[in-house]
Amino acid sequence: MNKPMKSVILFSLVSVFLISCKSQQGKETVNETESLEVLNEDQGKIIISGKITNKKRAKLAYAAIRLVIDTNQCVGTSSNTKGKFELAVDVSKIKEDSYLEVVYKGYSKKVVPYTNFADGSAIVLDKIGEVISKIDYRIYYDGLQQCKK
Repeated sequence: MNKPMKSVILFSLVSVFLISCKSQQGKETVNETESLEVLNEDQGKIIISGKITNKKRAKLAYAAIRLVIDTNQCVGTSSNTKGKFELAVDVSKIKEDSYLEVVYKGYSKKVVPYTNFADGSAIVLDKIGEVISKIDYRIYYDGLQQCKK
């Protein structure tokens, strides 16, 4: 691939990323209470919430978060500008081996078993291991749309 073509591709990817980040601003839906709540007892849905930070406790906006229920189902979201997130989940679908996956550019992917996650707590990302590139982050972030709700 020649240098001008690489520049065009890189420019396109950066543009798409910036546009999607801009469109996410103002869509902050995370409650300040950060507590586990039953949305509707008839439907059995709960809210799982928390925040994404780095080791210095800096909030990480637009981190991609996915609750993997099993090999066929997941629920995805992203953190808001304050690093907070929430997921609405049918409690009857969560399994003992379900887990949270968090991806953010420049950090290693973090996997937290659901049974080890305390609702409202912080998930701390670090740079130990394989660090996620901007392109891989974007692919993962876009893939959240494929998660079933």
